[in-house]
Amino acid sequence: MFNLATFISAFLLFVILSPGTLIHLPKKYGKMKIALIHAVIFSILFSIIINTIQKVTEGLYAGDPCTHDSQCESGKCDEGKCGPEMH
Repeated sequence: MFNLATFISAFLLFVILSPGTLIHLPKKYGKMKIALIHAVIFSILFSIIINTIQKVTEGLYAGDPCTHDSQCESGKCDEGKCGPEMH
């Protein structure tokens, strides 16, 4: 599923982490090492941001608050709303 927040965050992160924009590394490392360092930083931050966005959007799109076992077991939901598959 296409998520606009994911696309925008990936684009902004790519622009911000392009070599020479936010992080400046000495030229003595060479172009390949600099590109690799930026790629690793991008990958780590991207995975963190994407996981966060997915958790937030999952919470926004969940219509029924009793969709997870932990909510039913903790008593946050009305017992009538928790289906037999939840227990």
